[in-house]
Amino acid sequence: MRYLPIVLLAATLGACQSAPPPARPVAIETAPRIEMPVTDKADVTYMARYMLPGPMQSAQAVYSGLSNTPTGGLSPTGGNIVGAGVAGAMGQSPVSRVGAPTALYASTASQIFFGFAGAKSPANVVGRVYLPRAIDGKTLASAEEAREFVREDVRRRIDDYAAQTGRTVSCFDQCDSFYPTYRLTKTGSQTWPYYDPAELYVTFFIHKPTNMERKGNEVLDKIVHFTNAWEGGYFLALNNAPPAGGHTTKDGESVPEFQDTSAFAHPLERTLLRVLTKGGNYAVGNQYWRQFAWNGRVFALGEKLDLESLIQYEIAPSTDRP
Repeated sequence: MRYLPIVLLAATLGACQSAPPPARPVAIETAPRIEMPVTDKADVTYMARYMLPGPMQSAQAVYSGLSNTPTGGLSPTGGNIVGAGVAGAMGQSPVSRVGAPTALYASTASQIFFGFAGAKSPANVVGRVYLPRAIDGKTLASAEEAREFVREDVRRRIDDYAAQTGRTVSCFDQCDSFYPTYRLTKTGSQTWPYYDPAELYVTFFIHKPTNMERKGNEVLDKIVHFTNAWEGGYFLALNNAPPAGGHTTKDGESVPEFQDTSAFAHPLERTLLRVLTKGGNYAVGNQYWRQFAWNGRVFALGEKLDLESLIQYEIAPSTDRP
């Protein structure tokens, strides 16, 4: 919990009178944060399974440890908008911890993005998208078509997020590519508690997906309510300053490299996770953020990466606070 300290300036009333004790920090919020229980914990854990050690990632391990069968975990509030997102992580992410790229807990709060340009994913980071073969009236017949759908869909979601948070969207860097950075500029009188900068910069890393139809995954299909055809990797960074760094070339594409301070620690930031993952196609999480998002919901993560501790509770939007 973050507090706004109240500083009292005490006047000296007399030589024999001592100053009053310091005031206790007073919390800004008036309503306590609601930690919603996760009734579909096994399904959510399965969607976050790549944050777990290898032996715990199988459907058998998840459902024997937490419940008997998958429940088809798309909640009534999240809905099933099968027309949202594409691209997921194939065991890699563009993030590596500065100074300790494979450490589960790094001593620094910074990260460096390589955009899949050779960075080995730490086990505690996941960015994944699941997509059917046909979506929004389009048939995705190739990995290229699926990847392009993601790029366009991400932009639609950024526009939605900007509208919800009182901002306008403009391009900051290579927005026609699969590694775009958008600038979101605050407009109007809408305000957000705790953290509400004048500008935000969001960068996406959208990897080419893989066709999954031959492999098949009945458990996953039941959870997301469609037959998963395309699966690839993505990740995102959200900061209040422009990405400071250069670019590297990977497979003929220009990929940003920059130090990232994303934390998703405030309602404004977590709203992006909800907008991005609404509908169940996108999943994203990071143990540094201590959060995992899927199906328009944000979940707090435990300190231990095991079946019981990974998913702790859902952060209720109505009382979201640091």
